[in-house]
Amino acid sequence: GVAVAAQVPVGQGQIDAFIASNSLDASASAALRQEPLDVQARVLSEGALTGTNKSAVLMSRIRRIRSSPVEAAAVASSPAGDAVARFAQENGLDPNAVGVLREQPERIQRRVMDEGPITGQNRSAILISRIRRSQASF
Repeated sequence: GVAVAAQVPVGQGQIDAFIASNSLDASASAALRQEPLDVQARVLSEGALTGTNKSAVLMSRIRRIRSSPVEAAAVASSPAGDAVARFAQENGLDPNAVGVLREQPERIQRRVMDEGPITGQNRSAILISRIRRSQASF
C-alpha cells in the first residue's frame, strides 16, 4: 500500500516517472537529479507540479525546499498546535513518514502518537510499523 512506498528512499525510477509525468525540460530534469536525496524526496512528496510552466514551478519548489529545514517546513506548513507536526519534530521523522502519518484517519494518528516517543535507529521505519499495527487492530 501507500505506507510501503513512502518508507523507501527516492529511487531513480521514481525520479524518471516524476520527470515524465510532469513533462519537464532537460534543464529542470538535470536540476532535480543533482539535488541530494532528501531534497528529491521532499520535491516528490509534494506531488504533481501545477501551472503552465512546470519546469519553472519545479525550480521554484527546489529553491523553497532548499531554503527551509525539514523541521521548520513541517511546523510552518501546519496549523498552530498541530500534534502531528510536533510529534514529527520531537522524533526527528522524515517528510515521507510524516506524510504517511498525515494520510491516516485521526484515530490512527492519535493511537500511533499515544505510544510515546520513537526510539531506535530508523525512527521513520518504526513509525510506519506503528501505523500498520494500529491499522491492523481496527
